[in-house]
Amino acid sequence: RVARLARFALRPGRPRWQPPLGRLLPCGATRTRMPASTAVPCCPNRHALKPFVTPHDRFNCDLCGDDQPKGIDMRGCRICEHDVCGKCSPPVDVPLDVADADAEIVEVCPSGHPLEPFAMEDEFGECDLCGCDQPEDAPMRSCRICDFDVCQSCTANLAPRPRAAAVPPVPVVERSDDIRKPAIDGRSYRYVKLPNELRVVLVSDGEADKAAASLDVAVGHACDPPELPGLAHFLEHMLFLGTAKYPDEDDYTTFLAQNGGASNAYTAFENTNYHFEVLPAHLPGALDRFAQFFIAPLFTEGATGRELKAIESENAKNLQSDTWRLAQLTRWAASPEHPQHKFGTGNTETLRDLAARPVTLDLRPAPGGSSAAGGGAVRARLVASCRPPLAIRDALFAFHQRHYSANAMRLCVVGKQSLAELEQLVLPLFYPIPNINRPPPAWPGEPYASTMRR
Repeated sequence: RVARLARFALRPGRPRWQPPLGRLLPCGATRTRMPASTAVPCCPNRHALKPFVTPHDRFNCDLCGDDQPKGIDMRGCRICEHDVCGKCSPPVDVPLDVADADAEIVEVCPSGHPLEPFAMEDEFGECDLCGCDQPEDAPMRSCRICDFDVCQSCTANLAPRPRAAAVPPVPVVERSDDIRKPAIDGRSYRYVKLPNELRVVLVSDGEADKAAASLDVAVGHACDPPELPGLAHFLEHMLFLGTAKYPDEDDYTTFLAQNGGASNAYTAFENTNYHFEVLPAHLPGALDRFAQFFIAPLFTEGATGRELKAIESENAKNLQSDTWRLAQLTRWAASPEHPQHKFGTGNTETLRDLAARPVTLDLRPAPGGSSAAGGGAVRARLVASCRPPLAIRDALFAFHQRHYSANAMRLCVVGKQSLAELEQLVLPLFYPIPNINRPPPAWPGEPYASTMRR
Protein backbone atom coordinates (compact mmCIF):
# COMPACT_ATOMS: atom_id res chain seq x y z
CA ARG A 1 0.00 0.00 0.00
CA VAL A 2 2.74 2.47 0.94
CA ALA A 3 4.70 1.63 -2.22
CA ARG A 4 1.66 2.29 -4.41
CA LEU A 5 1.05 5.64 -2.75
CA ALA A 6 4.70 6.59 -3.21
CA ARG A 7 4.52 5.78 -6.92
CA PHE A 8 1.39 7.90 -7.21
CA ALA A 9 3.05 10.86 -5.44
CA LEU A 10 6.05 10.75 -7.80
CA ARG A 11 4.05 10.31 -10.97
CA PRO A 12 4.61 13.39 -13.20
CA GLY A 13 1.64 15.55 -14.01
CA ARG A 14 -0.48 14.23 -11.15
CA PRO A 15 -1.51 16.17 -8.02
CA ARG A 16 0.44 15.48 -4.85
CA TRP A 17 -1.25 12.73 -2.88
CA GLN A 18 -2.89 13.55 0.40
CA PRO A 19 -5.19 11.46 2.60
CA PRO A 20 -8.88 11.68 1.67
CA LEU A 21 -10.32 14.80 3.20
CA GLY A 22 -13.32 12.87 4.45
CA ARG A 23 -11.09 11.12 7.02
CA LEU A 24 -9.94 14.43 8.50
CA LEU A 25 -12.83 16.80 7.97
CA PRO A 26 -16.60 16.33 8.18
CA CYS A 27 -17.15 17.08 4.51
CA GLY A 28 -20.01 14.73 3.54
CA ALA A 29 -21.13 16.81 0.54
CA THR A 30 -23.40 15.20 -2.03
CA ARG A 31 -24.08 15.83 -5.71
CA THR A 32 -27.26 17.77 -6.49
CA ARG A 33 -28.84 19.55 -9.43
CA MET A 34 -28.68 23.32 -8.91
CA PRO A 35 -31.12 25.96 -10.11
CA ALA A 36 -29.90 28.75 -12.36
CA SER A 37 -29.95 31.36 -9.61
CA THR A 38 -27.53 29.58 -7.30
CA ALA A 39 -23.81 30.28 -7.01
CA VAL A 40 -21.15 27.74 -6.19
CA PRO A 41 -18.34 28.93 -3.88
CA CYS A 42 -15.17 28.14 -5.82
CA CYS A 43 -11.43 28.52 -5.47
CA PRO A 44 -9.60 30.74 -8.00
CA ASN A 45 -9.31 27.67 -10.29
CA ARG A 46 -13.11 27.15 -10.20
CA HIS A 47 -13.02 23.97 -8.12
CA ALA A 48 -15.84 23.66 -5.61
CA LEU A 49 -15.10 24.73 -2.02
CA LYS A 50 -16.58 22.29 0.47
CA PRO A 51 -17.42 23.17 4.11
CA PHE A 52 -15.37 21.81 6.98
CA VAL A 53 -14.49 22.68 10.57
CA THR A 54 -10.91 23.64 11.42
CA PRO A 55 -9.29 20.63 13.14
CA HIS A 56 -6.71 22.64 15.12
CA ASP A 57 -5.63 26.18 16.09
CA ARG A 58 -3.75 28.54 13.76
CA PHE A 59 -5.46 27.20 10.63
CA ASN A 60 -4.55 29.74 7.92
CA CYS A 61 -6.94 31.31 5.39
CA ASP A 62 -5.32 31.41 1.94
CA LEU A 63 -7.08 34.67 0.98
CA CYS A 64 -6.76 37.03 3.93
CA GLY A 65 -3.93 35.17 5.70
CA ASP A 66 -5.64 35.28 9.10
CA ASP A 67 -5.16 32.38 11.53
CA GLN A 68 -8.38 30.62 12.45
CA PRO A 69 -8.96 28.91 15.84
CA LYS A 70 -10.07 25.34 16.20
CA GLY A 71 -13.75 24.61 15.50
CA ILE A 72 -14.35 27.46 12.99
CA ASP A 73 -16.42 26.85 9.84
CA MET A 74 -14.33 27.18 6.67
CA ARG A 75 -14.40 25.99 3.08
CA GLY A 76 -11.64 24.05 1.31
CA CYS A 77 -10.67 22.83 -2.15
CA ARG A 78 -9.31 19.28 -2.14
CA ILE A 79 -7.61 19.78 -5.50
CA CYS A 80 -5.70 23.02 -4.87
CA GLU A 81 -5.49 22.78 -1.06
CA HIS A 82 -7.10 26.23 -1.01
CA ASP A 83 -8.79 27.02 2.33
CA VAL A 84 -11.06 30.04 2.82
CA CYS A 85 -12.48 31.46 6.03
CA GLY A 86 -16.09 32.53 6.43
CA LYS A 87 -15.56 36.23 5.75
CA CYS A 88 -13.65 35.51 2.54
CA SER A 89 -16.08 32.97 1.05
CA PRO A 90 -18.50 35.45 -0.61
CA PRO A 91 -15.92 37.14 -2.89
CA VAL A 92 -14.98 33.82 -4.50
CA ASP A 93 -18.54 32.74 -5.28
CA VAL A 94 -18.72 32.07 -9.02
CA PRO A 95 -22.25 32.08 -10.47
CA LEU A 96 -23.19 29.30 -12.83
CA ASP A 97 -23.99 30.64 -16.27
CA VAL A 98 -27.06 28.49 -16.73
CA ALA A 99 -29.75 29.64 -19.11
CA ASP A 100 -32.57 28.00 -17.20
CA ALA A 101 -33.19 25.87 -14.16
CA ASP A 102 -33.48 22.73 -16.29
CA ALA A 103 -30.00 23.08 -17.79
CA GLU A 104 -27.93 19.93 -17.47
CA ILE A 105 -25.23 20.12 -14.81
CA VAL A 106 -22.20 17.94 -15.37
CA GLU A 107 -19.04 17.16 -13.48
CA VAL A 108 -15.84 18.35 -15.11
CA CYS A 109 -12.12 17.70 -14.64
CA PRO A 110 -9.87 20.53 -13.42
CA SER A 111 -9.32 21.54 -17.08
CA GLY A 112 -13.06 21.93 -17.63
CA HIS A 113 -13.70 18.82 -19.76
CA PRO A 114 -16.84 16.76 -19.02
CA LEU A 115 -16.34 13.54 -17.06
CA GLU A 116 -17.85 10.39 -18.51
CA PRO A 117 -18.93 7.42 -16.36
CA PHE A 118 -17.10 4.10 -16.60
CA ALA A 119 -16.47 1.00 -14.49
CA MET A 120 -13.01 0.11 -13.24
CA GLU A 121 -11.75 -2.75 -15.42
CA ASP A 122 -9.03 -4.09 -13.13
CA GLU A 123 -8.20 -4.11 -9.45
CA PHE A 124 -6.06 -1.41 -7.82
CA GLY A 125 -7.04 1.39 -10.21
CA GLU A 126 -6.35 4.76 -8.59
CA CYS A 127 -8.45 7.87 -8.14
CA ASP A 128 -6.48 10.93 -9.28
CA LEU A 129 -7.89 13.05 -6.44
CA CYS A 130 -7.65 11.00 -3.27
CA GLY A 131 -5.15 8.41 -4.48
CA CYS A 132 -7.22 5.51 -3.14
CA ASP A 133 -7.23 2.15 -4.92
CA GLN A 134 -10.58 1.24 -6.41
CA PRO A 135 -11.83 -2.35 -6.69
CA GLU A 136 -12.80 -3.93 -9.97
CA ASP A 137 -16.13 -2.70 -11.42
CA ALA A 138 -16.13 0.32 -9.08
CA PRO A 139 -18.17 3.19 -10.60
CA MET A 140 -15.90 6.07 -11.59
CA ARG A 141 -15.81 9.05 -13.93
CA SER A 142 -13.06 9.89 -16.40
CA CYS A 143 -11.89 12.65 -18.74
CA ARG A 144 -10.80 11.09 -22.04
CA ILE A 145 -8.73 14.15 -22.95
CA CYS A 146 -6.72 14.55 -19.73
CA ASP A 147 -6.73 10.89 -18.66
CA PHE A 148 -8.19 12.09 -15.34
CA ASP A 149 -10.06 9.43 -13.28
CA VAL A 150 -12.21 10.26 -10.24
CA CYS A 151 -13.92 7.88 -7.83
CA GLN A 152 -17.56 8.28 -6.91
CA SER A 153 -16.87 9.75 -3.47
CA CYS A 154 -14.58 12.46 -4.92
CA THR A 155 -16.92 13.52 -7.72
CA ALA A 156 -18.75 15.82 -5.32
CA ASN A 157 -15.56 17.83 -4.79
CA LEU A 158 -15.35 18.96 -8.40
CA ALA A 159 -17.10 22.21 -9.26
CA PRO A 160 -20.30 21.46 -11.20
CA ARG A 161 -20.78 23.46 -14.39
CA PRO A 162 -23.44 23.59 -17.08
CA ARG A 163 -22.60 21.47 -20.07
CA ALA A 164 -20.98 23.75 -22.60
CA ALA A 165 -22.81 24.37 -25.83
CA ALA A 166 -21.46 22.38 -28.71
CA VAL A 167 -18.74 24.31 -30.50
CA PRO A 168 -19.49 24.48 -34.21
CA PRO A 169 -16.90 22.43 -36.08
CA VAL A 170 -14.23 24.28 -37.98
CA PRO A 171 -14.87 23.89 -41.70
CA VAL A 172 -12.25 21.82 -43.49
CA VAL A 173 -11.13 22.60 -47.03
CA GLU A 174 -9.31 19.29 -47.54
CA ARG A 175 -9.12 16.08 -45.53
CA SER A 176 -7.35 12.86 -46.39
CA ASP A 177 -6.43 9.69 -44.50
CA ASP A 178 -4.75 8.21 -47.57
CA ILE A 179 -1.16 8.81 -46.53
CA ARG A 180 1.58 6.40 -47.56
CA LYS A 181 3.48 4.90 -44.63
CA PRO A 182 5.68 1.87 -43.92
CA ALA A 183 3.87 -1.42 -43.47
CA ILE A 184 5.24 -1.79 -39.94
CA ASP A 185 3.98 1.65 -38.88
CA GLY A 186 0.92 1.13 -36.68
CA ARG A 187 0.09 4.79 -36.29
CA SER A 188 -2.81 6.52 -38.06
CA TYR A 189 -2.34 9.70 -40.10
CA ARG A 190 -4.64 12.42 -41.40
CA TYR A 191 -3.97 15.49 -43.54
CA VAL A 192 -6.22 18.51 -43.03
CA LYS A 193 -6.27 21.91 -44.71
CA LEU A 194 -8.06 24.71 -42.84
CA PRO A 195 -9.88 27.67 -44.40
CA ASN A 196 -7.01 29.94 -43.35
CA GLU A 197 -4.71 27.83 -45.59
CA LEU A 198 -2.93 26.21 -42.63
CA ARG A 199 -1.98 22.63 -43.47
CA VAL A 200 -2.00 20.10 -40.63
CA VAL A 201 -0.86 16.49 -40.28
CA LEU A 202 -2.41 14.62 -37.35
CA VAL A 203 -0.81 11.44 -36.01
CA SER A 204 -2.68 9.10 -33.67
CA ASP A 205 -0.41 6.79 -31.68
CA GLY A 206 -2.13 4.94 -28.86
CA GLU A 207 1.17 3.65 -27.49
CA ALA A 208 3.00 6.99 -27.40
CA ASP A 209 4.53 7.91 -24.05
CA LYS A 210 4.75 11.58 -25.07
CA ALA A 211 2.55 13.86 -27.16
CA ALA A 212 4.25 16.39 -29.41
CA ALA A 213 3.69 19.16 -31.91
CA SER A 214 5.81 21.08 -34.38
CA LEU A 215 4.96 24.14 -36.44
CA ASP A 216 7.18 25.39 -39.24
CA VAL A 217 6.96 28.90 -40.70
CA ALA A 218 8.39 29.60 -44.14
CA VAL A 219 10.44 32.57 -42.97
CA GLY A 220 14.04 32.73 -41.83
CA HIS A 221 16.90 35.16 -41.51
CA ALA A 222 16.89 35.57 -45.30
CA CYS A 223 13.83 37.78 -44.76
CA ASP A 224 15.54 40.04 -42.21
CA PRO A 225 15.30 43.75 -43.05
CA PRO A 226 18.71 45.01 -44.24
CA GLU A 227 18.85 47.48 -41.36
CA LEU A 228 18.01 44.83 -38.68
CA PRO A 229 20.08 41.64 -39.18
CA GLY A 230 18.91 38.86 -36.86
CA LEU A 231 15.30 40.07 -36.50
CA ALA A 232 13.76 36.70 -37.46
CA HIS A 233 15.90 34.95 -34.83
CA PHE A 234 15.04 37.58 -32.22
CA LEU A 235 11.32 37.16 -32.91
CA GLU A 236 11.68 33.39 -32.44
CA HIS A 237 13.00 34.06 -28.91
CA MET A 238 10.29 36.60 -28.11
CA LEU A 239 7.34 34.35 -28.94
CA PHE A 240 8.07 32.28 -25.82
CA LEU A 241 7.68 35.30 -23.53
CA GLY A 242 3.96 35.89 -23.18
CA THR A 243 0.82 36.16 -25.27
CA ALA A 244 -2.45 38.02 -24.84
CA LYS A 245 -4.19 34.92 -23.48
CA TYR A 246 -1.21 33.80 -21.35
CA PRO A 247 0.65 37.01 -20.46
CA ASP A 248 3.01 35.44 -17.90
CA GLU A 249 6.44 35.22 -19.53
CA ASP A 250 7.12 31.79 -18.01
CA ASP A 251 3.66 30.28 -18.47
CA TYR A 252 4.49 28.13 -21.50
CA THR A 253 7.81 26.78 -20.28
CA THR A 254 6.51 26.26 -16.72
CA PHE A 255 3.45 24.36 -17.95
CA LEU A 256 5.62 22.01 -20.00
CA ALA A 257 8.19 21.54 -17.22
CA GLN A 258 5.48 20.67 -14.69
CA ASN A 259 3.94 18.12 -17.05
CA GLY A 260 6.94 16.14 -18.21
CA GLY A 261 7.60 18.22 -21.32
CA ALA A 262 10.16 20.42 -23.02
CA SER A 263 10.32 22.78 -25.99
CA ASN A 264 12.75 24.36 -28.40
CA ALA A 265 12.94 26.32 -31.64
CA TYR A 266 15.44 27.31 -34.32
CA THR A 267 15.76 29.87 -37.10
CA ALA A 268 17.30 28.76 -40.40
CA PHE A 269 17.89 30.51 -43.72
CA GLU A 270 14.27 30.32 -44.92
CA ASN A 271 12.44 28.47 -42.13
CA THR A 272 11.68 28.92 -38.43
CA ASN A 273 10.57 25.86 -36.49
CA TYR A 274 8.86 25.62 -33.08
CA HIS A 275 8.26 22.30 -31.33
CA PHE A 276 7.46 20.76 -27.95
CA GLU A 277 6.71 17.46 -26.23
CA VAL A 278 4.55 16.82 -23.17
CA LEU A 279 2.80 14.01 -21.35
CA PRO A 280 -0.20 12.92 -23.44
CA ALA A 281 -2.74 13.96 -20.79
CA HIS A 282 -1.61 17.60 -21.03
CA LEU A 283 -1.54 17.99 -24.80
CA PRO A 284 -4.68 20.24 -24.85
CA GLY A 285 -3.18 22.81 -22.47
CA ALA A 286 0.16 22.80 -24.26
CA LEU A 287 -1.45 23.24 -27.68
CA ASP A 288 -3.59 26.12 -26.45
CA ARG A 289 -0.51 27.99 -25.22
CA PHE A 290 1.46 27.05 -28.34
CA ALA A 291 -1.19 28.33 -30.75
CA GLN A 292 -1.19 31.76 -29.12
CA PHE A 293 2.40 32.31 -30.33
CA PHE A 294 1.02 32.79 -33.81
CA ILE A 295 -2.19 34.61 -32.90
CA ALA A 296 -1.46 37.33 -30.31
CA PRO A 297 2.12 37.64 -29.00
CA LEU A 298 2.81 40.51 -26.60
CA PHE A 299 6.46 41.47 -27.26
CA THR A 300 6.50 43.44 -24.00
CA GLU A 301 9.11 46.16 -23.62
CA GLY A 302 10.64 44.56 -20.52
CA ALA A 303 11.00 41.17 -22.16
CA THR A 304 12.42 42.77 -25.31
CA GLY A 305 15.29 44.35 -23.42
CA ARG A 306 16.09 41.21 -21.44
CA GLU A 307 15.95 38.89 -24.43
CA LEU A 308 18.34 41.11 -26.38
CA LYS A 309 20.94 40.18 -23.78
CA ALA A 310 20.18 36.50 -24.40
CA ILE A 311 20.73 37.03 -28.14
CA GLU A 312 24.04 38.76 -27.41
CA SER A 313 25.08 35.87 -25.16
CA GLU A 314 24.19 33.31 -27.84
CA ASN A 315 26.20 35.19 -30.45
CA ALA A 316 29.19 35.43 -28.09
CA LYS A 317 29.01 31.66 -27.61
CA ASN A 318 28.94 31.13 -31.38
CA LEU A 319 32.09 33.22 -31.80
CA GLN A 320 34.00 30.50 -29.96
CA SER A 321 32.72 27.75 -32.26
CA ASP A 322 34.70 26.93 -35.39
CA THR A 323 31.56 25.57 -37.04
CA TRP A 324 29.70 28.87 -36.62
CA ARG A 325 32.70 30.93 -37.64
CA LEU A 326 33.17 28.96 -40.86
CA ALA A 327 29.45 29.22 -41.60
CA GLN A 328 29.56 33.00 -41.23
CA LEU A 329 32.67 33.23 -43.42
CA THR A 330 30.79 31.28 -46.08
CA ARG A 331 27.92 33.77 -45.87
CA TRP A 332 30.18 36.79 -46.12
CA ALA A 333 31.75 35.31 -49.23
CA ALA A 334 28.36 35.44 -50.94
CA SER A 335 27.21 38.37 -53.03
CA PRO A 336 26.15 41.35 -50.86
CA GLU A 337 23.05 41.61 -53.05
CA HIS A 338 21.89 38.10 -52.04
CA PRO A 339 20.26 37.17 -48.67
CA GLN A 340 22.89 34.45 -48.20
CA HIS A 341 25.29 37.26 -47.25
CA LYS A 342 23.23 38.24 -44.17
CA PHE A 343 24.16 37.86 -40.51
CA GLY A 344 21.34 35.71 -39.12
CA THR A 345 22.00 35.47 -35.38
CA GLY A 346 21.93 39.15 -34.47
CA ASN A 347 23.40 40.95 -31.47
CA THR A 348 22.92 44.15 -29.50
CA GLU A 349 24.58 46.17 -32.26
CA THR A 350 22.33 44.97 -35.08
CA LEU A 351 19.08 44.70 -33.08
CA ARG A 352 18.54 48.21 -31.81
CA ASP A 353 16.13 51.11 -32.08
CA LEU A 354 16.74 52.89 -35.36
CA ALA A 355 17.06 56.66 -35.44
CA ALA A 356 15.41 58.70 -38.15
CA ARG A 357 17.39 58.91 -41.35
CA PRO A 358 17.22 62.32 -43.07
CA VAL A 359 16.31 62.73 -46.72
CA THR A 360 19.12 61.68 -49.05
CA LEU A 361 19.46 62.04 -52.81
CA ASP A 362 21.00 59.19 -54.79
CA LEU A 363 22.12 59.44 -58.40
CA ARG A 364 21.19 56.23 -60.16
CA PRO A 365 21.26 55.06 -63.79
CA ALA A 366 18.00 55.59 -65.57
CA PRO A 367 16.38 52.97 -67.81
CA GLY A 368 17.71 53.19 -71.34
CA GLY A 369 21.41 53.36 -70.49
CA SER A 370 23.73 55.73 -72.35
CA SER A 371 22.58 57.86 -75.25
CA ALA A 372 24.57 58.02 -78.50
CA ALA A 373 23.23 61.47 -79.23
CA GLY A 374 24.82 64.09 -77.08
CA GLY A 375 28.43 62.92 -77.12
CA GLY A 376 28.12 59.81 -74.92
CA ALA A 377 25.85 61.36 -72.29
CA VAL A 378 24.51 59.02 -69.59
CA ARG A 379 20.90 59.06 -68.50
CA ALA A 380 20.46 59.26 -64.74
CA ARG A 381 17.81 60.09 -62.15
CA LEU A 382 17.76 61.46 -58.62
CA VAL A 383 16.12 59.19 -56.00
CA ALA A 384 15.05 60.68 -52.67
CA SER A 385 14.84 58.40 -49.61
CA CYS A 386 14.27 58.79 -45.89
CA ARG A 387 13.42 56.66 -42.87
CA PRO A 388 11.36 57.55 -39.79
CA PRO A 389 12.57 56.35 -36.38
CA LEU A 390 11.79 52.70 -35.69
CA ALA A 391 11.72 50.98 -32.28
CA ILE A 392 12.87 47.36 -32.25
CA ARG A 393 9.60 46.34 -30.57
CA ASP A 394 7.59 47.92 -33.40
CA ALA A 395 9.81 46.08 -35.86
CA LEU A 396 8.91 42.78 -34.16
CA PHE A 397 5.18 43.44 -34.53
CA ALA A 398 5.62 44.46 -38.19
CA PHE A 399 7.72 41.37 -39.01
CA HIS A 400 5.23 39.03 -37.28
CA GLN A 401 2.27 40.61 -39.07
CA ARG A 402 3.99 40.51 -42.46
CA HIS A 403 5.50 37.02 -42.42
CA TYR A 404 3.62 34.89 -39.85
CA SER A 405 0.68 34.10 -42.10
CA ALA A 406 -1.25 30.84 -41.82
CA ASN A 407 -0.68 29.99 -45.48
CA ALA A 408 3.08 29.97 -44.79
CA MET A 409 2.78 27.51 -41.88
CA ARG A 410 2.72 23.72 -41.59
CA LEU A 411 1.69 21.95 -38.37
CA CYS A 412 2.12 18.36 -37.17
CA VAL A 413 0.57 17.01 -33.94
CA VAL A 414 1.12 13.57 -32.39
CA GLY A 415 -1.16 12.33 -29.62
CA LYS A 416 -2.77 9.25 -28.09
CA GLN A 417 -6.26 10.42 -29.08
CA SER A 418 -8.04 9.15 -32.16
CA LEU A 419 -7.75 11.14 -35.38
CA ALA A 420 -11.27 12.50 -34.92
CA GLU A 421 -10.48 13.64 -31.37
CA LEU A 422 -7.19 15.21 -32.45
CA GLU A 423 -8.96 17.08 -35.23
CA GLN A 424 -11.60 18.34 -32.81
CA LEU A 425 -8.85 19.47 -30.43
CA VAL A 426 -6.40 21.06 -32.88
CA LEU A 427 -8.53 22.84 -35.45
CA PRO A 428 -10.36 25.33 -33.15
CA LEU A 429 -7.03 26.35 -31.57
CA PHE A 430 -5.17 27.11 -34.82
CA TYR A 431 -8.05 28.28 -37.00
CA PRO A 432 -7.78 31.90 -35.64
CA ILE A 433 -4.24 32.33 -37.02
CA PRO A 434 -4.60 35.15 -39.56
CA ASN A 435 -3.96 34.51 -43.23
CA ILE A 436 -2.70 37.39 -45.39
CA ASN A 437 -1.92 35.12 -48.36
CA ARG A 438 1.76 35.86 -48.09
CA PRO A 439 3.58 34.80 -51.25
CA PRO A 440 6.58 32.55 -50.79
CA PRO A 441 9.83 34.55 -50.73
CA ALA A 442 12.08 34.32 -53.78
CA TRP A 443 15.67 35.42 -54.32
CA PRO A 444 16.72 35.64 -57.94
CA GLY A 445 20.32 35.21 -58.91
CA GLU A 446 23.13 33.09 -57.51
CA PRO A 447 24.63 33.74 -54.07
CA TYR A 448 28.16 33.02 -55.25
CA ALA A 449 30.08 34.08 -58.34
CA SER A 450 30.81 31.42 -60.95
CA THR A 451 34.49 31.48 -60.03
CA MET A 452 33.63 30.35 -56.47
CA ARG A 453 31.36 27.49 -57.53
CA ARG A 454 32.92 24.13 -58.21
